[in-house]
Amino acid sequence: MKKVVLSATALICGAIMVAQTNNSDVLSQGNGNASVVTQTGTLNDSDVDQIGNGNDSDVSQLGTSNISQVNQGEANYPSYSAISTVDQDGIGNISWVGQWDTDGFSDVDQIGDGNDAYLYQWGVDNSSVVYQDGDRNDSDVYQGNHVWTQNNSSDVNQTGDDNISWVQQDGDNSTSTVDQDGNDNDSDVNQSGDLQTSIVTQNGFAINMSDVDQSGLGHMSTVNQQGDTNHSWVTQTGDTHTSDVQQLGDMNTSTVTQSN
Repeated sequence: MKKVVLSATALICGAIMVAQTNNSDVLSQGNGNASVVTQTGTLNDSDVDQIGNGNDSDVSQLGTSNISQVNQGEANYPSYSAISTVDQDGIGNISWVGQWDTDGFSDVDQIGDGNDAYLYQWGVDNSSVVYQDGDRNDSDVYQGNHVWTQNNSSDVNQTGDDNISWVQQDGDNSTSTVDQDGNDNDSDVNQSGDLQTSIVTQNGFAINMSDVDQSGLGHMSTVNQQGDTNHSWVTQTGDTHTSDVQQLGDMNTSTVTQSN
């Protein structure tokens, strides 16, 4: 009888151990750092590394097999007063946030399955927001690449499936807004120099594509595509150009090149 009781106890303990399969690792080095991790579900994984002072991280994972990595500072490049928020709800979402930043801010919201977000910030007062609602959406945001940048802002909103967004900002005081609603849309924004502004809106069932390249100073680009299979290319070099592309319908193509 004693053996039976022990065997039953072992089975219960084994079931509990199997159910508790979420993993969380937090490393904080410095002063005044704060980290909150909430995991509900199974096979979720969260890794938070904060090196510096006054950094704040909040990770919430609901579902199965979601992965979150938050790096705020490292030994040679500590972060100060950086804030990161990650919310994942679904299956197999991946978020990677790296902030080597003073007063940097990042917010990642993923609802659905198989979404991927990668945020990289280097400098002062950079801000990045990514919202993904659907399946297999991909967003990459680079604000500085081992290059000191400041006051850049990126906002990416993807609703639907299989949308792709790339934003790279390698200067100061630039703003990028990407809003994609539908499936298989693709947006590529590259901003080098200072005071650049790009607004991309793509709404339709599928396969709209926008490419914006800005280098120099003070450009403004607006791309609005409503429909399916529209393509837009905007290239701005030099100073203070303005471009406005409006394509309503299907299978439209536009190419804008501005220089001085």
